[in-house]
Amino acid sequence: MVNKPDELALMFIDYLDSKDFGKNVFEDLSNKSREYILALEERLKLPVTLIGTGPEENHMIDRRLNIL
Repeated sequence: MVNKPDELALMFIDYLDSKDFGKNVFEDLSNKSREYILALEERLKLPVTLIGTGPEENHMIDRRLNIL
């Protein structure tokens, strides 16, 4: 219980669908990627708060701002 994670970071979502390369907004991701992330959250009972969409520093979706 003490060391249980409370959120997840998911990298390389652009490998699942190349159309997601460089996206910065969760709603702009493809249906395939969004459904995968939502299914992962439901199964693990944890939010995916950081999503990597490419190799650059700005290729990151930070959902923590939307969760609060």
